[in-house]
Amino acid sequence: MFKIAWSDFDYAIVAYCLECLDEDTRRKDQAAIVRDICTVEDRWHSSFSDFVTERNRLLSILQPYAHSDTVAEKGGSYLASGHYSVDNPSDRYVQILARLR
Repeated sequence: MFKIAWSDFDYAIVAYCLECLDEDTRRKDQAAIVRDICTVEDRWHSSFSDFVTERNRLLSILQPYAHSDTVAEKGGSYLASGHYSVDNPSDRYVQILARLR
């Protein structure tokens, strides 16, 4: 997986986050995913491709949680049209590693 991907299940996950989880639980779940994303380069991967796949898999998992925050704050559709990232654009190391997305 060389890019962040949405799935057909993301609509249901956004609905679940908004209708079944309180804000605190939703933010804790999202923080755990972000923590995993931020430490993915600290774990051993058998290849660079495995690293990119793992990172993009985690970013794909983050998408419906991040979108549910946007819907909770601003309203709108449960279907997202863009991508959410945790990357600091000024971090040159992350720019180099994430350039394949």
